[in-house]
Amino acid sequence: MDASARSGTARRANELYWESDESVNRIADALDLSKSALYGLVDPYPAGVDCPRCAAPTHFANRTARQRALASCPTCDWQGTVSAPDGGRPEERAAPPAPRTSAALNRVLIGSALLGAAAGIALVAGMRRGR
Repeated sequence: MDASARSGTARRANELYWESDESVNRIADALDLSKSALYGLVDPYPAGVDCPRCAAPTHFANRTARQRALASCPTCDWQGTVSAPDGGRPEERAAPPAPRTSAALNRVLIGSALLGAAAGIALVAGMRRGR
């Protein structure tokens, strides 16, 4: 495929991918491409807001990210939700909370560690006596 044909195919792939509800399989079939070749031609979609960390333009990596308003920054790897894709400020995405362990589980883990340490000490002491 020459450069101009590739450019035209890339333009059409982006148009169909971002501006239609057609499935990726149908778009790939219409353009006579494999799905991986189609994904290779599709460019990220501009989110219309700047990154709150580095002020670079953000984008949506794929249609699912755009549907969920999850923008990302290619410069600093920031990710966050976009409250107003028409120029509003992005919101920082909260990190998921750390998993909480119960007091009973903590006691079991500490007890297991102590038993393992005691078994190791007993094994070493037994090996030294056997010399």
